Amino acid sequence: MKTWLKLLINLLLIIAWTFNAGIAQYYSGSDKSGHSNMVEIIAMDYAFDAPDEIPSGWTAFHFTNEGDEEHFFVPLLLDEGWTFEDYTEGVLPPVNDAWIAHREGHIGQEEALGKVFEMFEEGEIEVGYEYRGGSGIVAPGLSTEVMLYMEPGTYVLECYIKDEDGEFHLMEGMVRELVVSGHNSEAQPPEADIEIVFTDDSIVMNGDLSAGNLTFSVTADQEGDNVHIAKIDGDKDVREVAEWMDWFAVNGLRHPAPASFIGGMHALQPGTTGYFTVDLEPGRYLFVRGFNYWNVGVLKDVTIAP
Repeated sequence: MKTWLKLLINLLLIIAWTFNAGIAQYYSGSDKSGHSNMVEIIAMDYAFDAPDEIPSGWTAFHFTNEGDEEHFFVPLLLDEGWTFEDYTEGVLPPVNDAWIAHREGHIGQEEALGKVFEMFEEGEIEVGYEYRGGSGIVAPGLSTEVMLYMEPGTYVLECYIKDEDGEFHLMEGMVRELVVSGHNSEAQPPEADIEIVFTDDSIVMNGDLSAGNLTFSVTADQEGDNVHIAKIDGDKDVREVAEWMDWFAVNGLRHPAPASFIGGMHALQPGTTGYFTVDLEPGRYLFVRGFNYWNVGVLKDVTIAP
């Protein structure tokens, strides 16, 4: 065999091995249910370390916050024909402009949100995406696990917590593309220890809420249903935590958080279910539903016994 052909074959084998090894580091692990479709996502200030492509189907995301600020990850499924640039260049800038005008005191929150809604209604901003769950808010140094059903397509991963200056993390680089292939992992969802369901004015939990490593199932009743868990110290006023969850308020979702968040489930589509796993130590916790204008501040204050 000619020397150049041998070199070419060896090079192709090295490339193939490197590619497979790179993919394997993201989903060769096992989730709590024992299935092997785990994706590692690491949050930093202000970027995600994540794979470029993953299989479709039930996927366990192990999310670690290695930054100095609070972070979460949200996968937005783009409509067919939409691109990553359609979202980052067509949606984010006008929303951010309205936010800055509000943050700097030029207009109030109601007027700023009105401008955003008007841009959507008049087609100045197109809606070519859907929220598909994601992690709850996670404090620096902590990690959590979230299991979502990922349909094939192109997704945007983002974090829109704000830094101390009121800049959205996604405007500082914490946004990236994720492709979900047509290859289905055939993984199955875990068995939940606690079931969370929502009503208009409450969070209902079914199951034995006790200390330990617990898996929660979350089923959305309306678009955007979500839940985040904060560990509360002493006699902290939980209303302060609820108000902080208002993402378009000047101090909402702005570092530092008024409590230590350990995870949860981000915005789901109606009728869909996601799972998350957290370690609950004895103590006081606040389960809070936020981000949506109609249900900010729906709380469940619980104490976990030793």
